[in-house]
Amino acid sequence: DVLAGRAVLNWSAGTPMDRWEGVTIAGSPPRVRDLMLPSMELVGRIPPELGSLASLRTLDFGGNGLRGRIPRELGGLADLQHLNLSANELTGGIPSELGGLANLRTLDIGENELRGAIPPELGGLTVLQHLDLGKNNLIGSSIPPELGDLANLQHLNLGLNGLRGSIPPELGGLATLQHLDLGWNLLTGNIPPELGGLTNLRYLNLRGIEWGLTGGIPPELGGLSNLQYLNLGGNGLTGDIPPELGDLMNLQHLDLSWNRWFSGGIPPELGGLANLQELYLVATGLNGSIPPELGGLSNLKKLSFLWNNLTGRIPPELGDLTNLQTLNLAGNRIAGGIPPELGRLAGLRHLDLAGNRLSGGIPPELGRSPRGCSRSCRY
Repeated sequence: DVLAGRAVLNWSAGTPMDRWEGVTIAGSPPRVRDLMLPSMELVGRIPPELGSLASLRTLDFGGNGLRGRIPRELGGLADLQHLNLSANELTGGIPSELGGLANLRTLDIGENELRGAIPPELGGLTVLQHLDLGKNNLIGSSIPPELGDLANLQHLNLGLNGLRGSIPPELGGLATLQHLDLGWNLLTGNIPPELGGLTNLRYLNLRGIEWGLTGGIPPELGGLSNLQYLNLGGNGLTGDIPPELGDLMNLQHLDLSWNRWFSGGIPPELGGLANLQELYLVATGLNGSIPPELGGLSNLKKLSFLWNNLTGRIPPELGDLTNLQTLNLAGNRIAGGIPPELGRLAGLRHLDLAGNRLSGGIPPELGRSPRGCSRSCRY
């Protein structure tokens, strides 16, 4: 059952090898340089004999139905630069021998059924730029601090694995990192303030399960000047939301929902996030009033402060959020009337103000908006 399946390949003795589909031949004498068969409905196992293709630079079997283990013999491909075995049904562990691929730039073995530990030997891949181990079954494994030695790494995905232990502060030394996904694991301990040194980071997902990460949000995260996505939800974070998060001028998505209990209120500095499109602060125990400064979030599309302890009134400045599609303030202790200025929200599709202490009637201006909040509306 080696590389079987329904793929129709022109691999036959009567066809020159340099014309075989997915095969690139180069050099003198000619050698196989690239073997690329993504999404070809291949099944069976990866032949360990591929480890003898000494000139191989690219091996791409992603998006097939391959089973069995990753052959340790692949660790002998000294010239290999790109290894993609993602989105298969591979089992067993991650071979530590892969840590010897000194020229490897891409290692993508995510979306399989791999188990066991993350080999610390992967920290020796000094030219690696892309590392994706996400969506496997590495349950109980920890993040090796040696991954902090990957000085050229730009993309690191370890999400959806059931990882345990703490986030190594050594990851804060990955100066070229742009994408860091550790979400949907069982990580514990504090968020290392060293992550605030990742000045090229655009995506940071630390979404937890079962109140995992604890302590406060490090104010150093406000130094991530290129950050566009930040998700710290589903953890056990406490303390104040740092006003320094208002310095993230490129931020488009902010989710701090489902944390244990933030003290204090919503920092008015968040109103300076001019590029923000989604703001979720659901079930975090926040109190105090909604800052009127949030009316300056001119690009905001979704705003949810569901199930907190917010008091005061709904700021009429929220009527300036002309791109808003969802506004959910339900389950708080907000009092007073509904501002007629909300009728200016021409694109509003979902409005939920239920479970508060509102008084007075529904402003007729809400019914005169182009959509009239006809899709979903609760008061």
